[in-house]
Amino acid sequence: MAFSRGSFTVQLEGILTNAGDLSTPRSTVNVSQAQELASGTGANQADGVWSDLISVGAGSSSDINLIGGLTDPFGNAIAAMAEIAAIYVRNQDTLTAIEVGGAVSNAVASLFGNTSDTLVIPPGGLALLAAPGASAYSITSSTDVLRITRAAGSPTDTDVEVGIIFRTS
Repeated sequence: MAFSRGSFTVQLEGILTNAGDLSTPRSTVNVSQAQELASGTGANQADGVWSDLISVGAGSSSDINLIGGLTDPFGNAIAAMAEIAAIYVRNQDTLTAIEVGGAVSNAVASLFGNTSDTLVIPPGGLALLAAPGASAYSITSSTDVLRITRAAGSPTDTDVEVGIIFRTS
């Protein structure tokens, strides 16, 4: 299985208006960033992609081992991740927040300030972190577990979309 290309796009747009005497003043903010990733293991490159829809029960967590045990959509084992070029996490729950990070052991540290830090994603929220350059988010055998935790709340499981574009060296 060969990785051929990857990309991510972020756009933030907002319009602010105010009533004037003879006109409606308007300010528009429109910022965007698009990044293509070629096949490889250097800057602005990647050689792997992984994604999954993870179901997390009330008050529980799911650990994703980024170096072992992951498979692609075809059932093939994924090579160990060495660097994350981009990671996307979306909380599909409309009632309960999730936390990303803070695994008990071997927690991913490069996405956060330290291994116990977490990123809270509110109901319906998402996060995209990207480091496509030469210094991507590093993963090692001692910092390879990404935890997704769901606080107690609604009685149903929370579905979380996770997508990672990575390098194996």
